[in-house]
Amino acid sequence: NIDNAKFICADAPKGAEILKSEGIKPDVIILDPPRKGCAPSLFDTVCQMNPKRIVYVSCDSSTLARDLKYLTEHGAKVEFIQPFDMFPHTYHVEDVAVISV
Repeated sequence: NIDNAKFICADAPKGAEILKSEGIKPDVIILDPPRKGCAPSLFDTVCQMNPKRIVYVSCDSSTLARDLKYLTEHGAKVEFIQPFDMFPHTYHVEDVAVISV
């Protein structure tokens, strides 16, 4: 009896395209991609949805840097990045970036 949730079984670029085609206009979009980062087509769709912010959670700083470069080249602004050492005594670091679009 849950009527305020929707489940989409698709890769993120396709799922975002479905939401955009339905006229969804979120204030904030949270992205938590795998190590390989996000596809440029996902960013294109997300930016067309015109959110106020994107919160990007990353487990790979190098793909985060690559993806932030793509976003800033397309008009987004990185507000801040916060690293989190969630795995002490290892080299793994999680990063959370807040981006205004």
